Amino acid sequence: MLLAFAGLAVALQDPLENLAGWLYVVSSRPFRVGDRIQSFGATVAIHDKVTHKVFWCFDVDREELVAGFEIISMAFDIRGRRPMSIPDAHRRREEADLQPDLAPRPPDG
Repeated sequence: MLLAFAGLAVALQDPLENLAGWLYVVSSRPFRVGDRIQSFGATVAIHDKVTHKVFWCFDVDREELVAGFEIISMAFDIRGRRPMSIPDAHRRREEADLQPDLAPRPPDG
C-alpha cells in the first residue's frame, strides 16, 4: 500500500509543477498574443526527500527575462503523513537532468 501512495505522489509531481507554472502565467499575464517566447527548466538539486527546480521564460524579440520561478518538490507518504525518501526510479530520472550550476545565487551584499 505504501508503494501505491509513493507511486501516486511521484506520478502527480510533474502535473502539479505544470499547474503551478500555468497559474503563474494566467494570473500575471506576462505575454501578449504574438509574443515569441522560449522557456527553460532545470533540476538544480536533489536531496533525500526534496528536489529543487528552476524555470525561466524569455521574450525572444526583446531579449529579456519575462518570468522565472522555483519549485521545491517533496516526496510524501500520504498514508503515513510524513516526508519519505525519493523513490530510486524517480531519483535516477531527476539525476539524468541535474544542472547544479544553474541554481540561483543570492545577490551580492
